[in-house]
Order: sequence, then C-alpha cells, then structure tokens
Amino acid sequence: MMAGANKNYYRKKAMKEFGRKHKKFRQAELMVFMNTYKTAEGRRHRMTQTDKHQLTSLLYKTPEYIYLPTVKQWEYIGD
Repeated sequence: MMAGANKNYYRKKAMKEFGRKHKKFRQAELMVFMNTYKTAEGRRHRMTQTDKHQLTSLLYKTPEYIYLPTVKQWEYIGD
C-alpha cells in the first residue's frame, strides 16, 4: 500500500481494537500492542509499527481518544 489518504489505516484499526478492550491506558501499553500486533496468520503486521512521537500525534488527531493529564493516561471514548 502506498502512502496517501489511507496511510495510517492499519494503525488506527489496531488502536481502535486496543481501545475497545482497555478503556483507559497508558501510551506505552498501546505502543507495545501495536509493535507486536499479529495478523490472522500469526505473523507480525507490517503496517502497525510505530514510535512514541508518531503515536502521540495519532492519538491527538483521532477524536475517539482524550488525554487525562491528572492521571497521565488516555481514554477511549468511541463506540
């Protein structure tokens, strides 16, 4: 898949899956999940790897997530 409108499609899909399971979480937990995300065949997914800076940007841009500064956690408010 080439870069374009769907550049972060698989990352956002993995973020949503994680958010549904864990309503409140720390960013490091989500990063570990995304960097070890497995496909249906059991192999690591090639398009979900991320780093701290990119993940922070994705979380702020995605309206389903809000940051809770008092507890230093993110909350999934989608669904």
